[in-house]
Amino acid sequence: MKDSKLLVFIVEDNEMYSTMLDYILSKENTHQFIRFNSGEKCMENIYLNPDVIILDYGLPGVDGLETLLNIKKYDVHIPVIILTGNRNLSVAKKLLDSGAFDYINKDDDDVVSLVIATMNNALS
Repeated sequence: MKDSKLLVFIVEDNEMYSTMLDYILSKENTHQFIRFNSGEKCMENIYLNPDVIILDYGLPGVDGLETLLNIKKYDVHIPVIILTGNRNLSVAKKLLDSGAFDYINKDDDDVVSLVIATMNNALS
């Protein structure tokens, strides 16, 4: 049986950024976060059926787009929020067209508030 807290995967290869997100987002205490540093690790654990996935686009190995496509093959209904430093609009469009719920740039002002708001929208 699933824990009453919502399960969120954070897929981010930058350990400091991943830790910061986990720490700040965990303050709400309504979600359980599991961090992965690669798309491969995310997919190895997808059977845990996360409620939402925060996915870095610029992952080593299997990149964010390929990971997104694999997530959508597993379950088209899992909301995936792309978090990246890439400002290329054609990349953003491709990710959104491939099923991403939203696309947030890491360099945006108040990125954590944007992630929280987007995550709440994805879960509602």
